Amino acid sequence: VEIRSDDPAFKNNPHYVRLNNLLTGPEPRKWRVNPYIENTGFWSGIGVRKDERYRASFYARSDTKTQIEVNLLSPENETIARMSKPLFVEGKDWKRYEVELKPAQTQPRARFVLRVTGQGMVDFDFVSLFPADTWKSRANGWRQDLMQAIRDLKPTHLRFPGGCVVEGYDLQNRHQWKHSLGRPEERLGMPNQWGGRAADYWQSFGLGYYKYFLMAEDLGAAPMPILNCGMSCQGCLAQVAPLEEMDSYVQDALDIIEFANGSTDTQYGKIRAEMGHPEPFNLKYLGIGNENHGPAYEERLKLFQDAIKSHYPDIELVAYAGGTNNYRNKKNGIFDLKPEIRDEHFYRGSQWFFDNAGTFDSYRRDGIKLYIGEYSANAKDERKNSFRGALAEAAFMTGMERNSDLIMGAAYAPLLANISAFVWEPNLIYFNSLERVLTPNYHVQKMFAQNARGKLVSLESEQTDTQGKANLYASALINENEIIVKLINADTTPMDFEFAFPENIKLASRVEIETLHHPELEATNTFENPDNIVPVARTQTLENPVTLQGNSVNILKFKLAK
Repeated sequence: VEIRSDDPAFKNNPHYVRLNNLLTGPEPRKWRVNPYIENTGFWSGIGVRKDERYRASFYARSDTKTQIEVNLLSPENETIARMSKPLFVEGKDWKRYEVELKPAQTQPRARFVLRVTGQGMVDFDFVSLFPADTWKSRANGWRQDLMQAIRDLKPTHLRFPGGCVVEGYDLQNRHQWKHSLGRPEERLGMPNQWGGRAADYWQSFGLGYYKYFLMAEDLGAAPMPILNCGMSCQGCLAQVAPLEEMDSYVQDALDIIEFANGSTDTQYGKIRAEMGHPEPFNLKYLGIGNENHGPAYEERLKLFQDAIKSHYPDIELVAYAGGTNNYRNKKNGIFDLKPEIRDEHFYRGSQWFFDNAGTFDSYRRDGIKLYIGEYSANAKDERKNSFRGALAEAAFMTGMERNSDLIMGAAYAPLLANISAFVWEPNLIYFNSLERVLTPNYHVQKMFAQNARGKLVSLESEQTDTQGKANLYASALINENEIIVKLINADTTPMDFEFAFPENIKLASRVEIETLHHPELEATNTFENPDNIVPVARTQTLENPVTLQGNSVNILKFKLAK
């Protein structure tokens, strides 16, 4: 087995492996060693399911006609999937090969093995294995279970590719969207911004901006790409590109708009069509920078604004404005620049979210919309993804809903994490090679998202101000079918509620109630007990008071009489 880079298949990724299966050993009894390479998957193994189809592909070449095997093996070296017929590599030029494998058993820790069994020498490159059954049947696409979980959240937008990864540890390490164009084989990979915290945290750009655009489209969500603003992560090396070198950064922004929305006659619209999507993606939002701040950020943001607005006046720019009260209490540079949307991030302890459920009520209404681009209950001294955190986030979310005239969207972050290798928590959805776990925080997001249609309704109560008095938080909506009341009881004791409505509103006789509750605030969901905390639905008549459990998130739906 030898790693080589002479005469590679792909210039941007020149390294390939050579397997040499020549006769060896003393005369007269020589033998072949049948060399092989294997891949054990991302940290938690390659998950395969019985009788499902998997497509294995690779590039190969050989001076002679040489037989090879493509198999899936169990951890005990049992062959659980093999090719349906013999496969030979022949020819000095690189050629792509593809075979289909169908496992005989479900296995969470399978190994993908390429072995040379015939006498000869074979070069291999760009080896890949993907399930055939993907979300919307896209080739080399998304896992069905993860995408369905995200789709169930009814997302209105998709912010990608993330936060600090856009900034990079330094500017050389920043995420550059053009590196993810074209064929995956030719994309130039690099270490991930988070690589210092997790071994082998490499990004190949097999998942690139084009695929994120497709993901947003498949989810029915508006794409919101985030671009580097000429500054690396200010918590790392904090490099800043000189103003005289900013043209390429600004041009990247203009070009991604053309890539997303341009006709096929344009340079980047043509590339989008060649990648498989001649129709535009209808990009509306574009983020400039992640958590960059200060005069250097404002100075560079102005360059992006001037250029983008002169070419694409309808694009709404998202600019970071901090995560505290700095925007609300003083006239800073972001206020002066007046982007269409300002972005604030909140990673605080649970009590902060309880205490600040009313914070947006006093936010300035100045025509600039607010976007909560990242938030979660996150404190060093609290258990991550606990029911306590989910309850606090729900209380905070009633405040966001009550101020939906100002807040155009919000995104829990991070969204996904491999349980075997994450460098940040909490996360919304955890997964391994075959399964997923939906956290209590996920269920809160889903309950709110699936009950978000309607106009705001004012609530009055002698028991609470709906913003935390008596540990009660609330918001309400009305649409043509129902009145939806979100009530969070953050007190330890159950409470009874009676509801009165204006005389002109006629209701059906029963109310539908969905409740998320657990008696232990530190409880969570795990792979061993994924349904420890899940919503429970019930109905009751309107004649009786509604009893809400202590420490509970509740959705009450009062159906309008027809």
